Amino acid sequence: MVEVYSNSLDELEKNIDALITLSENQKKQIARLNEENNNARNEILRSHAQIVELQKKYDSLKIAKANICLNKGDVKEAQKELSEIIEEINNCIAQLEQDEPASKTI
Repeated sequence: MVEVYSNSLDELEKNIDALITLSENQKKQIARLNEENNNARNEILRSHAQIVELQKKYDSLKIAKANICLNKGDVKEAQKELSEIIEEINNCIAQLEQDEPASKTI
């Protein structure tokens, strides 16, 4: 009878050790995945900032192009460029209005 309890106790200790090892491995994996997640989020933020900056430069170039057309006396071309800029602004505003509820939940 004592031997049965001893074997059961040994098996229980082995199972506990296996669970502890498994738990430690899972904790390490969670920490690694959290770090990867944070790195990915930081990369997304950097990329987003770069996109915003490039968009500002692009918009400035478009406005400068419209001004050049106007300075050259090509009023029709300047009006066309400005109309395109205004249309893009309106599209951006519409998109922001659609995205507004989603951004509040994030």
